[in-house]
Amino acid sequence: MLLRTRLNLIFLIVLALIGSSLFFTSFIISNYFDNRVLVSEVNGSQAIWNKIQLNSYEKMAFYAYDDIPGKPSIWRLRGKRSPIEAVRSNDKRTLNRTIGPMFKNLNESSILDFLIISNTDEIIFSKGTKDKNIDAILDVSEKIYKEKINSLFLKIDNKVAFIVNFPIYVNARIVGRVYYGKWIDSLLEEVKESSKNEVIILDNNKEILFSTGDNLDVIKIKDIAFKGSPEIAKVNNSYFLISQISVKEYMDNSIFIGLIKDISSIRKKEFLYSLSIISVIILFLLITAGIINLLLYRNFKPLYSAIDVLNALGKGITDKQVEGKASGEVGQIANAVEAFRKSIISANTDALTGLPNRRNILSKIEKALEEYKKNKSNNFSIIISDIDNFKKFNDTYGHNAGDDVLKTVASSVSKVIRDKDIFARYGGEEFLTFVNNSDKEAAYLVSERIRKAIADTKINLNGEDKQITVTLGVANITESDHISSLLELADQRLYEGKKRGKNITIKD
Repeated sequence: MLLRTRLNLIFLIVLALIGSSLFFTSFIISNYFDNRVLVSEVNGSQAIWNKIQLNSYEKMAFYAYDDIPGKPSIWRLRGKRSPIEAVRSNDKRTLNRTIGPMFKNLNESSILDFLIISNTDEIIFSKGTKDKNIDAILDVSEKIYKEKINSLFLKIDNKVAFIVNFPIYVNARIVGRVYYGKWIDSLLEEVKESSKNEVIILDNNKEILFSTGDNLDVIKIKDIAFKGSPEIAKVNNSYFLISQISVKEYMDNSIFIGLIKDISSIRKKEFLYSLSIISVIILFLLITAGIINLLLYRNFKPLYSAIDVLNALGKGITDKQVEGKASGEVGQIANAVEAFRKSIISANTDALTGLPNRRNILSKIEKALEEYKKNKSNNFSIIISDIDNFKKFNDTYGHNAGDDVLKTVASSVSKVIRDKDIFARYGGEEFLTFVNNSDKEAAYLVSERIRKAIADTKINLNGEDKQITVTLGVANITESDHISSLLELADQRLYEGKKRGKNITIKD
C-alpha cells in the first residue's frame, strides 16, 4: 500500500473519529444547553409570576388601607353613612348603597373581580361572585380572622382566586373582614403575554380548570405539568418545553400551573446549526477550534450571569448585574433578567428622593415584628416625621420647589442616620424611620438628631435661604404589637407636636 494511501486512510479514520467525537460532544452540549435553558426558563417564569402576583397584591392592598392620594380610605371613615357602620348594621341595602359604587369603580379599573365581607359567623355582603359557592371564605375567616392584611389563593367552586383580605375595626375591635378577589385566569393571561408560554391550571385529579391554549394536545402535556419536573417533551412531532409554577392553595386543595412553550423551530435551528458547526470544524479543525471555543464562551457568559442574577434575586440581593453582551435567544434572556432586576429595585425605591418607599420599609417592619414576637429582646421603634408648612413651599414657590425640599430632607437625614436604621419616604411630605435595637429613649435621640439635621440645613428658593423644619412622633414596639396601631400611635404624637408649635419631637 502506498504511503499516500496509508496517510489518506489514517486521515479518514482520524476524521471519522473526530466526527464521531464531535457528534457525541455536540449531543452532550445540546443536553447541557437544554438543562440550562430549562433552569433559566423555570426561574424566569417563576420570577414573572411573582412580579404579576405582587403587582396584583399591591393594587388591591392600596385600596385596602389607602385610597386616592389626599383622600382617606373608605374603611377608615366613620359616621352613620360610612361603610363601617353599614357592616355593623348587617343590612344588605345599606351595604350595597355604601360599598357598591366603590366596587364598581375598582372592577371597571380591573383592580379586582369580586368583593366579599364576612364576620365571624357568616358572609354578610358579596359582589362579583354570582352563581359561585363562596362558603369556603368562612373556613378561611375562622383561621385568619384576627390577622392583619394578607393574601392567599383559594379554590371557589372550580375557579381559583387570588385574594387580598384585611380586618376592619371599630374602637380597636374587629367587626368584620373584607376580601378583595381577582380570578387567577386574568393573572395567567398576563403570564402568557410576558413569558410567551401557554398556561394551564390543574387540580389534584388532573382536571383542567383553565387553559390559555385551545389547540394543545394536553393529555401527555398535563401529565408532565402535573409531575412538576421541567422537561422538553415531544408531542405529535412537536417539541414543547413544559414546566410548573407552584401555587399553595390556602385550604390545601392542590393546584398546579403548567407552562407550555412550543420550541420545535428552535430545536430544528439548533440541529442545523450543530450540523454546520460540525462540518466546519471537520474541515477547518485546527483553525476554527479556538474561535468556536471563544465564541461559545462569549455568547454563553451572559446566560450564566443571568442565571446567577436570578439566584441572587431569590436571596434578596439586587446589586448583582448581568455581565456581557449577546444576541439571539441568550441576549433576550439576559436582557429580560436585567430588566426584571431593575424593576425590583424600582418597586422598592422612591423615584424622587431615592429613599426606600412605603412598601419597602413596611415589609422590613413586618419582619422585625415577627422577630420581636419570637424574641422580645429584639426591640425596635418607629418615627413618623412630617415637614412643617410644606403646603406653603408649594403654594409660594411651586411644586418643583416642593420636590427640592423633599430631596433636601432626604439628603440631610441620610448623612446622620445609622447604617442599621432605615429612613424612608412614607407618602407626600411624611417620612418613616425604622430604628433597630432601640427603646423609646434611644429612638428619641435619633429623632432629635434627624430634626436638628434638617433644621440646620438651608434651601435656596428664588434667591432666599429658607429653613426647613419637621415635627416627629415616636413609638416603640412595647407600646403595641400591631403595626397599624403602632403607626397610628406615632402619628397621633406627631400631630400633638403640630399643636405644640411644630419643629418638635413627641415621644409620650
